[in-house]
Amino acid sequence: MLELIRAASGCKRADLEGKLIARAEVCIRGKEKDVPAFIEVSRPRLAVVNARGMNNSMSLFLMPAGNGEASGSSPIPDGCEELFITREELEEYLLLSGDTNPIHTGKHPVIPGLLILMRVVGCGRMDICARFYAPAYIGERLFIKREEDFTSVYGTRGEIIKITGEY
Repeated sequence: MLELIRAASGCKRADLEGKLIARAEVCIRGKEKDVPAFIEVSRPRLAVVNARGMNNSMSLFLMPAGNGEASGSSPIPDGCEELFITREELEEYLLLSGDTNPIHTGKHPVIPGLLILMRVVGCGRMDICARFYAPAYIGERLFIKREEDFTSVYGTRGEIIKITGEY
């Protein structure tokens, strides 16, 4: 998974300045060493970062950043585990992954979706697909709901990530 992150974060910083991940999709199947990444600009205010290997893929859909404030709240399902990510964990992840996107620093940093994914599924051998629906911010309470066929992560705006597959 770190190879996908490094590949995507290796894209030109200027292309990512001031952007926020609007939606992301990740499919990870086993391990690979070299993964290419590139940015496609599909609209003036939207860019897509792609990292693809033989069996793995990651697409991050980027749009202009917001202010990091939560917009209301939604009910959290019963039976959830709480997940808390500290600023120190975020900084360690950014250092290890090489991710230099400025949305992950500052007053209201966005927690990288792949950091949340790594905390939920671990870093071992896996065969998963994940959909990222909304950003999560440092200090935001996150909750994990494990179901038989999928796992969801919830935040103050509702479902953030849905994970299917084996891990």
